[in-house]
Amino acid sequence: RQGRQGRQGRQGRQGRQGNNRENSPTPLLPHSPTPLLPHSLTPLLPYSPTPSLPYSPTPRAPFLQLILMMVRYASANAPYGVSYNILFVFMIRYMDLFVSGRLCLFGEHSDWAGVYRLVNPVLYQGYTIICGTNQGIYARVQSHPSRLILRTCFNDGGSLAPLELSMDAHQLLEVAHKGGFFSYAAGVAYQFLTHFRVQGLEIDNYRTDLPMQKGLSSSAAICVLVSRAFNVLYDLKLSVRGEMEFAYHGEITTPSRCGRMDQACAYGNQPILMVFDGDRTEIIPLTIPKDLYWLIVDLGGNKNTQEILHNLHQCFPFAHNHRQEKVQEYLGKINTDIVQQAVKALQQGDAVKLGQLMQIAQIQFDRHLIPACPNQLTSPILHQLLNYEPLQPYVLGGKGVGSQGDGTAQFIVKDEATREKAIAIINRDFPQMECLKLTIYGNK
Repeated sequence: RQGRQGRQGRQGRQGRQGNNRENSPTPLLPHSPTPLLPHSLTPLLPYSPTPSLPYSPTPRAPFLQLILMMVRYASANAPYGVSYNILFVFMIRYMDLFVSGRLCLFGEHSDWAGVYRLVNPVLYQGYTIICGTNQGIYARVQSHPSRLILRTCFNDGGSLAPLELSMDAHQLLEVAHKGGFFSYAAGVAYQFLTHFRVQGLEIDNYRTDLPMQKGLSSSAAICVLVSRAFNVLYDLKLSVRGEMEFAYHGEITTPSRCGRMDQACAYGNQPILMVFDGDRTEIIPLTIPKDLYWLIVDLGGNKNTQEILHNLHQCFPFAHNHRQEKVQEYLGKINTDIVQQAVKALQQGDAVKLGQLMQIAQIQFDRHLIPACPNQLTSPILHQLLNYEPLQPYVLGGKGVGSQGDGTAQFIVKDEATREKAIAIINRDFPQMECLKLTIYGNK
């Protein structure tokens, strides 16, 4: 009896389950077939659900998924180049990237000066406050099986003939050493080629609203763009610090002798404090309680950053005369005091105090650094704008940008309304200049 009751009970439950299955709604799509290959061979292109269905690969997706798994399985033991060239047929992906420029609010030149502590530990650490601009470089990137291709577009509407190089270490290094606009991309590609098993890139820089060679790290933005493209397209899992590191080493592969702060544009609009102690760099994100408003002005002048850096580097690591001592004093103790006060003012959202510190920084910069490079740092256009009387009611303070010279000026203003009034005055009285807005947004 117990056996018959058990069988009857099981049959009853099975019948009820069958009825439930018959009455259940039909699923939108059939279940995916059982994988034919080992579980470790995960598909290269996962399903991409569409908004209209909860889990809805297209009818071709399971077939494409299986093909990709088979190609990967078949090419696993093939030579590296052959394997990846086969897979590139299926792996081409497009991605849109944006990399901003960077504005050095305080502490220009102290990044590379702090590195000299490796040789002369008596020197001060370098301190800078950096923030990404609201302008930058827009690009559509994709992988390429064998070449580095870069198409450019400048903020003035101009462009250069496209760069197309084989992903060959010798050729990339040769182009990087020559200098020029394309040397930055070649230098970064060389660094990735020597450290990772990567193929090529195709970069279409279809829009740029960042001025070139104006102290806003346009060259560093190119380097970070190439570094980020390699990272995301080849899934290298680098952090932002990692992208910055490869961008930095790529740029110094060229004749450029930039410091490490330039690549901070990788952090975007987040203001950060950077500390430079020999070969060690510390990055501290800063929070501000309310929006702060900057005005960046392209002066429409000319400057030679290489000459400025060459002359100032002559003052390190040891000073041999009074002029060199003054340079070390400004980039050391004076800069440290100013930046520490500026950090407190930023964290309090005190725009008035920041304006006062900008004026102090410019006065001290002129007093200590102009004698080291008078041809470039006398900068008459910059000082004419900073001291222009009609502007004074609308700005809280101003100073030069980057390596300084007649490249770019920056002002901090009270709010959006006063910024618009300052822009109107500059556009009216200095038509050769171009104004850019920077808003550092508070942490709500």
